Amino acid sequence: MSTLDAITNSYSNCKNVSYDENGNYIPLIRVRSKIFGNKIISLPFMDVGGIFGSSKNSFKILLKKIVESFKDTRIEIKLNDIEKNFQGFYRELESLGFGVRKAKQQFYILIENPETKWKKFHKHTRNDIRKAEKSSLKIVPINNDSELKKFYTLYFDEMKRFGTPPHSRKFFLNLAHELKDKFYGLNCYKDNKLIASTVLVKSEEVAYLWFNVSDQKYRNFRPNDLLYWANVKEAYREKISFIDSGQIDLNPQDKRSEGLLKFKQKWLGESHQKYLFTYPSEESESSKKEKLKKFRKIWSLLPNPIIKLIGPKICSELGN
Repeated sequence: MSTLDAITNSYSNCKNVSYDENGNYIPLIRVRSKIFGNKIISLPFMDVGGIFGSSKNSFKILLKKIVESFKDTRIEIKLNDIEKNFQGFYRELESLGFGVRKAKQQFYILIENPETKWKKFHKHTRNDIRKAEKSSLKIVPINNDSELKKFYTLYFDEMKRFGTPPHSRKFFLNLAHELKDKFYGLNCYKDNKLIASTVLVKSEEVAYLWFNVSDQKYRNFRPNDLLYWANVKEAYREKISFIDSGQIDLNPQDKRSEGLLKFKQKWLGESHQKYLFTYPSEESESSKKEKLKKFRKIWSLLPNPIIKLIGPKICSELGN
């Protein structure tokens, strides 16, 4: 699986420990960390993981092997209720002692003929796309080192603003190299200045919108609308059924979460619940949120050279 190769080739503390049993397959990465503790994750750095296969007996044997092999290591498996055989996976994981928690929802944009979808859009959505098209914005594919470097600069700045440790530039180089034509990145420019970007990872049925960053000062030009619309049209050309646009909060507690929910829902689709299965059970979610809130405030104040030096290492050890 090329995504796993991109991760393990980028970070020495990450190792592919995936399991395969009679057609059932669970992609797993072992993430080593002296700071945060060692973890087995399906999959790190992504909103989703996955289990492939349908044989119930083989799956049960596979899970037991994983638990026995990593007795002293925390195991995290992310599943979404859109997946085939989800209920069966849920029951088996729970029966083996995995703790289960509802995480945020994922919003899946339904892909159909762009002309048909355009007619279904609310008039405000159409107006937002028109505004972007009239704002002299230019979309350029991220298909060379120069465009990838420009994307990374914008990504780095936005991660600092969010208070989040960034991936290394090497990670994105490996991602593009390993995924090849499954990697679909777009940069959006205004007067030769990069103002927004997306990175989409394609598969047969679902494309995963892994990264979307934009410069706040230019959001009034609606660059994200232009990028999303371009991604929808690309997904249709590739005969993809859905774009997984990432996490949403159906009960937003702040303006940013509320704005993100409205933005994603206007592209028309459906939300699906994400579940986090952990072995053994994890610490309380409220405790983790408080720790993360304090960390982000401190991180956003650090100078860039320090972030570049230690940020990717912390990111790789968090595995989030």
